[in-house]
Amino acid sequence: MINKSQQVIPLAQIKLDKSKKSIVSEIGKQSSEGVLAGQLAWQFEYIPTGSYSFSLQNKLRENVKNIYCLVIFYDSSGNPIDVDSVYYYDIIPAGLAKRVTSKVHENIQKLTTKQGSIEPHTKVEIKFYTST
Repeated sequence: MINKSQQVIPLAQIKLDKSKKSIVSEIGKQSSEGVLAGQLAWQFEYIPTGSYSFSLQNKLRENVKNIYCLVIFYDSSGNPIDVDSVYYYDIIPAGLAKRVTSKVHENIQKLTTKQGSIEPHTKVEIKFYTST
């Protein structure tokens, strides 16, 4: 090592290559990869109340918690008609799922679902973020 000595450079003068990711660059960031949301269903099919539920499935090998969901309801023309924020603070263990509930105005159920059905016939999008 003595034969390979180089000039000492102060750390402040070293330029980092920011295009390369660090091993620790993802620590502390929120991740929704491996967590799925779906199977939205209204609580009551004949009397619209706006109460609904959906499943959050954790496909990761570690527990997740503090899940924030944004549920977007669309009409039959594909236009957004309402949005609902849903927070799930508890833990969903690795490989398992949890059913969560929320409520929107009863007219959203009427506008998105055929009479006598518990599943919307229009598009419903669920975007979410988690932390491990």
